[in-house]
Amino acid sequence: MNFELFRRADFVSKLQIALKEARETRYWLRLLVATQLIPESRLTPLLTESEELIKILASIVVQTKRKQE
Repeated sequence: MNFELFRRADFVSKLQIALKEARETRYWLRLLVATQLIPESRLTPLLTESEELIKILASIVVQTKRKQE
């Protein structure tokens, strides 16, 4: 059994969960903007940060999966 591949697969799995959660957070932030419950100016930094996190997590997932092949 190749434990490095197992650990990498587990790592990717955890990252994919984090990516899903980041996307869900972005959804809720956008919903708050759309419903005007919170001023958009207060949410803009959070939306920007969520976008950056999504890009980072997605990049790590892609790179790690490439190394598995």
